[in-house]
Amino acid sequence: MIAPAQHDKPHLDEHFIKTIQGCDFVLYAGLLDLAHQMGLKRLEVDVIQLPGPDNGMEAIAKAVAESEDGHLFIDYGDANPDNVNRMIAQHIIRMASTRAKARVLRDLTNIGMTAKEAVRKIGVTEQTYYRWRKEYGGMQISQAKCLKALEKENIRLKRLVAEKEQDIQILRETIAFESKKLLSPARRRRTVDYICQELSVSERRACTVLEILRSSHRYIPKVAEDEDALVERMYELAMLYGRYGYPPITELLQREGWKVSDSCPAALEKRRIESTAASAETETFVAQ
Repeated sequence: MIAPAQHDKPHLDEHFIKTIQGCDFVLYAGLLDLAHQMGLKRLEVDVIQLPGPDNGMEAIAKAVAESEDGHLFIDYGDANPDNVNRMIAQHIIRMASTRAKARVLRDLTNIGMTAKEAVRKIGVTEQTYYRWRKEYGGMQISQAKCLKALEKENIRLKRLVAEKEQDIQILRETIAFESKKLLSPARRRRTVDYICQELSVSERRACTVLEILRSSHRYIPKVAEDEDALVERMYELAMLYGRYGYPPITELLQREGWKVSDSCPAALEKRRIESTAASAETETFVAQ
């Protein structure tokens, strides 16, 4: 005797199940598929309230589902601009209809919340949910965490590469602007100012790359009020006594009442030469 054929038990496919914050939820397509397996006979939906200015643009739909054994399931769905994302705000009626059908199918299949209802409950928009679904669909929690860690590491490496490229550009501009070594403080300050203005980088970055102390760059040299007169007198004595060097000139200045040390004339001469050379180099570079 041949045994009568037995119908397969309703089975929910795993790809209709999504994990959100450690909980499993069923998609609307999964509810509909499972309802057909369980003998869904009829599924109807009626809009009982159209969206309008008087009701806050809220649509309400009523869904009725009937199984093969004659059981009726009735539920309602609502949608308004406050509980849907802006991409589907123009489709309020369709969203209310979908929510009503999802709720009635949930009652028929005896399954808890759908994924859309779950994300609304935890305060996540449907747009964010679908973006997560596109990025992390089918992944386990550990795999998603690993992907996040890789993305952070990739961002860090890109930032390092960008900083290195900027350092190379700073050094290139420094060589083009100042061909000599940056030995004097005035030359260092002038180079840092040019790099900050030309490449739009911060003072901290330029000083770090060129290995210059920020305090040295910000230092303002103190110039005596009578320095110009002292230099002018020093030149006059040098022209008058052409064979005299720095020590005799210093002694003559001290006899006249100038407060100068033994190294002061040499330092003043060096500063005046550097200032003149710097102005000439800057004008030449800008002209090029």
